[in-house]
Amino acid sequence: MQRSFRHFLLLAILAIAPAAFAGNASGTSVQMIVTNENGQGTNPRFLVTVSGTHTGRSACATIPSRFAIDLRTEAGKEQVSLVKTAHALGVILTIIGTGACEVQPDSETMSYVLVGS
Repeated sequence: MQRSFRHFLLLAILAIAPAAFAGNASGTSVQMIVTNENGQGTNPRFLVTVSGTHTGRSACATIPSRFAIDLRTEAGKEQVSLVKTAHALGVILTIIGTGACEVQPDSETMSYVLVGS
């Protein structure tokens, strides 16, 4: 079971390319999870508020401790699964943003997630 979970985490991390000049929140835990329109509608998104400091964030990210995930993509769906699992287990995360706010105008879009400290 643990080996399968590690493989899932590795695939989730490798499936999403890193972004240059992006914000990040390291050594963080998930504080709140919000989804709009039950993940439906024209712009389904998943918002993650974290406890760590969001450094290097873009100017558009006016809510400094929040990242947005696009639920229209397979990568976004994998990110949501990873974030929910980490939240349920109380695992420490490092979240790397894209440097832009494409999904939610006031929150940096999540590029990828690293699990562990």
